[in-house]
Amino acid sequence: MHISHHNHFIHLNTQIRWSPDMRRIVSGSLDCTVRVWSTRDHGSGHATVLKGHDQGVYTVAFSPNGRNIASGGLDGKICIWSSGDNQLLQQFSSYKGVIQSVLFCDDNTLVSGSRYGDVFVWDISGSASKGKGPQWAHGRGVHAVAISHNSRLFVSTSEDSTIALWSAVTGDIAWVAKDPHGVGVTFAAFSADDTMVATASEDDHVWFWDTVTGTLIGPALEFSEIHCLAFSHAGCRLAICLDSDLTIEIWNAST
Repeated sequence: MHISHHNHFIHLNTQIRWSPDMRRIVSGSLDCTVRVWSTRDHGSGHATVLKGHDQGVYTVAFSPNGRNIASGGLDGKICIWSSGDNQLLQQFSSYKGVIQSVLFCDDNTLVSGSRYGDVFVWDISGSASKGKGPQWAHGRGVHAVAISHNSRLFVSTSEDSTIALWSAVTGDIAWVAKDPHGVGVTFAAFSADDTMVATASEDDHVWFWDTVTGTLIGPALEFSEIHCLAFSHAGCRLAICLDSDLTIEIWNAST
């Protein structure tokens, strides 16, 4: 299946997401559009185009129930769309703009991180969003946000080498840690039982953190050109995708 009808690049890392039922894919692009693709079209290339941004779209996400889509980008806007009729439901702005990451904690709660390091927790259950923030744990841009499996915690990572754990319920910071090598932190993932967070750094090391204390667990793993990482849904297996040779390595994070 081949789909590609954006007029500009799809932004690396954050800009393609599957729906929970695996029937749709949403993508964002620097051509200011969000596009929703059906996986049933067998490569026809047809997509529904959503227009609400004035500048490039950096980040997209489906809600857990698949009914809503969130998008954010260079214009500082966050758009909430109905995935059923593709209508724009809400539009609001972050503190300083340039949204680099959005992710749903649950169907009514959205987290956003900006290029300037601020994090918001948004209640989108009503007709108008209510944001708690800006909260500051980072001195530079937020690279990524990851949600715990119980939807009660999230972690944010930053260019300034910090990792922050937050309560998705209150929006408060639980702890902030620093990459041991002092480099930017690009990716994060929770273990299946939410007791551990794995982070990947710009120097291609993977570190493991205790979610309660924020302390390191064991030594780092070293790779070449980490593209992304993800824990298995059961146990402590960690999949790491490497750009260097297009391979995926599976590691047991408990040993």
